[in-house]
Amino acid sequence: TPKEVIDTYDVREVLEGLAAGKAVDNVTAEDISYLKKLMDDMHRCIETNDDEGLERIHMLFHERLYSLSGNKKLYQILMDLRECIKAYTHVGYSFPGRKLEAAKEHAEILEALISRNPKKAEDWARKHIERSKEAYIKELQKSKEY
Repeated sequence: TPKEVIDTYDVREVLEGLAAGKAVDNVTAEDISYLKKLMDDMHRCIETNDDEGLERIHMLFHERLYSLSGNKKLYQILMDLRECIKAYTHVGYSFPGRKLEAAKEHAEILEALISRNPKKAEDWARKHIERSKEAYIKELQKSKEY
């Protein structure tokens, strides 16, 4: 239901913010290179309208953040939400302009990791989820399901 989706986004906002903030302490140069490659792939998918690839890369980016948190319980909780996240991302990405906006938000999270700024990483991760929720709601409103 729309209420369940919103509840899930609210939980994700807090948990993914926590994961991103903690990831700052654990991120390596190898992780940064991997995340930069994912960002390049994300932009390529947007340019070529490869939505399936974009959604896959989106999940890989977030899964690496969860892992970098260093918190096994947090990682497992977020991974348990993975199927919901995939479905919600698909709907949210349908909203015009959301794909590019989301890519910019991922870039901000990555920049915060590179600059070793846990507050900025947490804030951008939370903004990303909040904006994803807003896009999801707007898309539902367009289809009159909300």
